[in-house]
Amino acid sequence: MCVIPANIKAETEVYFTPSKDCENLIISEIQQAQKNIDIAIYSFTHKRIAKALIKAHKNGISIRLLAQKSGKDSKAIALFNRGLDVQVNNKYSYLHDKFAIFDNARVITGSYNWTRHASNNNSENCLLIKKEDKTIKAYQDRFIKLWQGNNKEESNNWLLKQTSLK
Repeated sequence: MCVIPANIKAETEVYFTPSKDCENLIISEIQQAQKNIDIAIYSFTHKRIAKALIKAHKNGISIRLLAQKSGKDSKAIALFNRGLDVQVNNKYSYLHDKFAIFDNARVITGSYNWTRHASNNNSENCLLIKKEDKTIKAYQDRFIKLWQGNNKEESNNWLLKQTSLK
């Protein structure tokens, strides 16, 4: 007879910057992903994280990235140009979210912007959440609301325009 405990305790890990801890955590979770990654991020200019996402995409991981519109250094533009499913915010004044969902089973959230400056100079934090189905589902629901509420055509037009400006 197999008994499964009804109360599996949530697992969390917290990290702070300045340090490489948040970026290393994000890259590790990207590398461990088996099926899908959904990301809502305000500022994303970090090359190492972008490279990890490109590699995951090449390995068949489904990736959706929703980012705030920003300058030419935005990795959202580079990932869009590499064929990843990318949208930029055109619904809210600011998409100030900073979270990623991995395999519908783990969430990273916090104040950490996906930038080298956040790793090297800022006081920021990131939190990994595992084994907390209710919280993870809330993040999934929020991502779907953000993704579906965004205008894909307007997003593509903006991304294509940024590409042509380079």
